[in-house]
Parts: sequence; C-alpha cells; structure tokens
Amino acid sequence: MRGTAGLSCRTMMINTPLRQIFPLRTAALACWLLFLPTLAAQTPVYFPLEVGNTWLYRAVSINANPPGGLSFAYQSIQVRRTEKIGDREYFDVSYFGRDVALRMEPSTGEIFQYDKAAGTETLWVSLNLPVGSTFPTSINPCPTQGQIASRDGMISVAGGDFPVVTVKYQGSCADVGATTQYYASNVGLLIDEETTFGGRLTYRLLYYKVGNTTGSEPEVSFTVSADRPQYFAGTVLTARLTLRSSAFEAVNLHYTSGQAFDFQIFNDRGDIVYTWSRDKTFLQAVHDEKLVAGELTYGVTAPLEGLPPGKYIARGFLTTDPIVYLAQVPFEIMALPGNR
Repeated sequence: MRGTAGLSCRTMMINTPLRQIFPLRTAALACWLLFLPTLAAQTPVYFPLEVGNTWLYRAVSINANPPGGLSFAYQSIQVRRTEKIGDREYFDVSYFGRDVALRMEPSTGEIFQYDKAAGTETLWVSLNLPVGSTFPTSINPCPTQGQIASRDGMISVAGGDFPVVTVKYQGSCADVGATTQYYASNVGLLIDEETTFGGRLTYRLLYYKVGNTTGSEPEVSFTVSADRPQYFAGTVLTARLTLRSSAFEAVNLHYTSGQAFDFQIFNDRGDIVYTWSRDKTFLQAVHDEKLVAGELTYGVTAPLEGLPPGKYIARGFLTTDPIVYLAQVPFEIMALPGNR
C-alpha cells in the first residue's frame, strides 16, 4: 500500500496543471505524512557490519618517555567473516588487535558482543540513544559504562567532513582503554581516544572501506591488479595499472620516450617469461607530465599461451626515468581439465 500510495502522490504532482497546484496542498501534505513512518524506521548505522569493511587508524602519543616523545602507531578494524552461533549470525571482527564476535540489532542499531568463553552476549555500543543516556558496554577489557555526550559535533578525517555522535566511557581499570569515541553514520568510528599505561593515545581514521564507499587522507599510490588469481593454461590475463593521487602537491613524471608503462610476467624462478612492450614501438620523445588530484590508469592484456602450469608474478610499472612507480601481484596457471 505504501509503495502504491507513493507512486500515486508522485504522479498527481507531476501531471497536475499549474492552476490546480494550490488546491492540492492538503493532498500533498497527506502524502508526506504517509511516508513519515518509513523515514523514521531507517535507523542510523554507526558501526557498519559487512564482510570486507575495514578501517585504518593512525595514533599520535605525546609523552615524556621516550625523549622527544612523538611516536606513531597504527590500529585497524576489519570485518572478516560471518559465523552462526545458536540461531544468530555474528561477524568475526578484528578490533584494535582483539578478535570479537559482533552483531547489530537492526531495530535499534545496537551492537552486541558474544563472549564465547562465557556463552553470553553483552552490549558493545548503543549509539542511537538521546544525549545524556548511559549504557553498559564491553568495548573495553574492564567493566565500563558509556554515555552519549553529544550528537552535534563535526569532524574532518579521511578526506571528509562528518557529523558525529560523541561517546564518553568510564571504567574501573588503571589501563582504561577507550575514554572518548566519535562515530559517523554509515562510516563508523572516526576517532578513538584512549588512556593506557604508556599515556594517552588518539587514533584518527586514516582510511576506510565501507561497502562500496572508500575515503582516505591525502595519499599517493600505485597498484597493479589482475582480473583473477588463477587462470587455465592458454587463456588471457587482464591487468590494470593505476597511479592515484589525492595529495595537494602535483606528482611529477619524467619520460624519455612515448612509452608510459610496461608489464612483465615472472615465473617462480624469477625469469621474465612475458614483456608487454617487446613487440611494440614508441615515439622517441622526452616529455614530462603532472598528476594533480586524480589518477592515471592503463589496461593490459597478456596471453598466457605457452606458459606451463605454476606460480607467477605479474609486475607493472611506469616507464619514468628513474622508475619509481612499480607494483606486482601473484597469480597461478592451472592445467586444463583432462590434461593433468
């Protein structure tokens, strides 16, 4: 009914002549009221649990020890797989070096942890509560209480600006763990502030992949990707070479010819068994390029005919002078069925 009503409301407004718009205000208001329950039912997700989601954090600690006191460290959260425990599905999550089993309650957005040793479930975080509300939490190693401190903050991390929910924690351990956290809807944990025996740490989100969405701090990367990890003998490998930059400064590229890239295949003894450029000619002209906040992408097709089954390395690089952008990916050639 709701979908049908929505269609009729939309059609009514589109097909109505201008002179008839004003009498339809009441009908339009009724249409919006019809959709309000649907909008209210969309619970914000502050800890997206989906296999493949990953978050990388960089920490800065300013302490008296060691002298000079500025040290860097990294932590991550990775959603690795699902597992069935009883009649519920949990996600196997690596959380700042700890393995935890988590699930989300869809109606509330609450995250629960399953304690395999005790066979019990405890609340991890409850991020849709009103400001000032408290909740018990197992997010830290010792008994902890969380409180929603605010819902109107803004934080800039990982290349984006996000409205955040701020959570403060109280615990009973000297090595407290998380004391304040900041979450963004459909992104996850942005900042984690901790108190440890070594002093205070602040972890800021450096990179994230949530579903099909990614974000990162300014960076430069060069990657080589193959279309699959295994191929049958005599088939074709397709690869992509990508130089990507989100840095503020330009990436300067100097070439000694019209060739911009090359691609090679190595066998397990380190011998080159294929070179993409071996049967090609290029304009002999020195030239320079600049990459500013964008990417350069090249595609390569490499026939695997004549290569025996085994393990190989595909290597791609930009033919700059000197060669500085180079990456590789392993793959395997399998014997055709019936030829083993």
